[in-house]
Amino acid sequence: LVKSDLYPNLNEVMEMLEQQSPLKLTFARANTSAQTSAKRMLSSSPLSLEVESANKFNVDAPNFEQLGCQFAVGYNGTDIVVKSITGVEGIFQRQLKDVKKSIIGSFIESIDGEVIPSYVTPQIIINAINRRWTTNGQVEITFCNEKQRDAVR
Repeated sequence: LVKSDLYPNLNEVMEMLEQQSPLKLTFARANTSAQTSAKRMLSSSPLSLEVESANKFNVDAPNFEQLGCQFAVGYNGTDIVVKSITGVEGIFQRQLKDVKKSIIGSFIESIDGEVIPSYVTPQIIINAINRRWTTNGQVEITFCNEKQRDAVR
């Protein structure tokens, strides 16, 4: 964004983020691994960030609500910085909400149609889900509410 050689202010950035969907953002974090923390505190200024030497990473989010960041103005008055990071609902959580039925009191009955024996550990279940997700790009998990199952029998 170029606005007569001025940086956009926080409100303008927030407005842009809320209007765009999906979001593809690049964040920069100061590269601090080269110096000891004492030397870094004595020689570095919180007012500057050398973008060329910074660690950069990309974040994709379907919309602003799924970004999980709160922004603020940096020490120099022009930089927009991440003030805090919060957890957001993932795809799995959103899909469970869409079902409109509670899974409280339920257990995993099957993964991709394969029944889960009662003796398996949570780690085995997680490994099976990860393996199926990696192989197929999707996984079908069937939950069973034990109380409702026993009432039907």
